[in-house]
Amino acid sequence: HHSHHDGSHRLEGVHAVESSAQASTGEFNDSGASPEGRPDAANLGIFTVWARLLYLVRPWWGQLALTFVLGLAHHGSIIGLGVISALLVGQVITGGELTLLIILLGVFVPLVAFFTWAESWMAHDLAYRLLAEMRVDMYNKLDPLAPAYLLRRRSGDLISIVGGDIELVEFFFAHTITPAFVGVLVPTAVLVTLAIISWPLALVLSPFLIAVAVSPFFAQYRSERLGEELRDRIGEVNAHMVDSIQGLREVSAFGRGPSRIAEMVANGWRFAHYQLLFLKGQASQVSFIEAMTALGALSVLTTGLWFKIQGDISRPELILAVILSVAAFAPVSDIARTMKQLMETLAAARRLFAVHDEPVPVADGAGVEVVTNGPGSASLPWCGSF
Repeated sequence: HHSHHDGSHRLEGVHAVESSAQASTGEFNDSGASPEGRPDAANLGIFTVWARLLYLVRPWWGQLALTFVLGLAHHGSIIGLGVISALLVGQVITGGELTLLIILLGVFVPLVAFFTWAESWMAHDLAYRLLAEMRVDMYNKLDPLAPAYLLRRRSGDLISIVGGDIELVEFFFAHTITPAFVGVLVPTAVLVTLAIISWPLALVLSPFLIAVAVSPFFAQYRSERLGEELRDRIGEVNAHMVDSIQGLREVSAFGRGPSRIAEMVANGWRFAHYQLLFLKGQASQVSFIEAMTALGALSVLTTGLWFKIQGDISRPELILAVILSVAAFAPVSDIARTMKQLMETLAAARRLFAVHDEPVPVADGAGVEVVTNGPGSASLPWCGSF
């Protein structure tokens, strides 16, 4: 009798937990947003998201530092190769000594190839180590959130986060951290070198470099909004597809096949519309960068030629100045070109952190002791013993 009484108490406890779970899930609407609108993580500032992503790299600081060094070596060797090649052509025209330059050329060509490969390999190795950890973390987070959280998030959308969004974050680690670091250091070094040769050259080049560096931030708000729309649309397409596959029997039974296919097509076109807007923005960005690079190099060449005629700088210095001014744009334009993927990555990271920041609605209790009645038999904890 006592065990029955004990069991009824436990049953009440189970009901209490269930009702608290319903209450906690009832605070949100179906779209997975809080009553105010979007989940908090969707409103994370751009720098907060980058800081949180960088924080994930902390177990691999050594590897990250090595990637930075290789990135600098990669861009430095490309500039060196350009300078040596130009000086070699100059020497051929003037009939000067070629031996040293040819030896240097022979050294730099394999160096460029090696540093290009090593930087890419190291960055991707770091990125994929991180992705593996992020997937495990995502599962560990979803485990206590289920089942309450899964009632208001479509499974296809969650698959989109675990598959697509985490994959996209790889872009930040493999293609953004090092270029951003190099994109500041290389142009600075170039401007210092130009200033040593002749300070007006650095003065002429800097406005163009600044224009290219700042341009993504002007387009940032629009591309950030489009990036979020794009990730949401992909989530929607995936969710609809997963729902359709899981519910094939019902779709077939109710003769909803044609209308379901029409919905898929409509989703595809909606996604394509945002993709097109995004790519248009990126194309105009790239054309602006190309124009600035050409104008910057042209202005340095014009100014340099004037100084050469005046006899202020020598011919090798003029060649060096023009090649350096073109080279300075490469790392800066790399960042500007990747802005589109960067904004998509930002949106993907926000979706990821939205899950991580979700409070766990029902926490595990202390657990209950299983009562055994004799050898080999175990009673269910809430039913007492039979």
